[in-house]
Amino acid sequence: MNDIRFRPFQAHDLDYMDLQQAQRSVQRWLSREGYGEYLEEPELSWSAVAGDLVVGCAGIKPQWQGRAVAWSLIDRRMPRSAWVKITREVQRILQLAHDMGYRRIEATVLAGHGEGCRWMDVLGFKVEGKATAYDPAGNDHYLYARVAPCPALSEEAA
Repeated sequence: MNDIRFRPFQAHDLDYMDLQQAQRSVQRWLSREGYGEYLEEPELSWSAVAGDLVVGCAGIKPQWQGRAVAWSLIDRRMPRSAWVKITREVQRILQLAHDMGYRRIEATVLAGHGEGCRWMDVLGFKVEGKATAYDPAGNDHYLYARVAPCPALSEEAA
């Protein structure tokens, strides 16, 4: 199960996941009709598969011009050895989103989920604050953003 491959995210992938503890509070909500389809985003969403098992899904969901939200769902059975490959794929998709004009990409992490917070740091996100009662179960989350330099400002500085 160490060989991880990536393919485009499909809504039904959510049906096969057993989410890590930090994400279980949203599992029932994710199964709502139409939510998986809402997350499907050509070029910007993918699933990680180990053997026949979907061990992770992630993507970027555009909100409006220049702004998008990053999301990821991790199966509790994902092998630790897959994290480097998963992180590289997420970094590739984040860069692609920036290249497509999404200057600001936001994400949230369950408050108290240290590994998730450290991963945000590795991915280049900066914490912006704490959102109280953020998810369907009423849990607090940290708000993160990754902001690409403004091209106009970068050109002026040059």
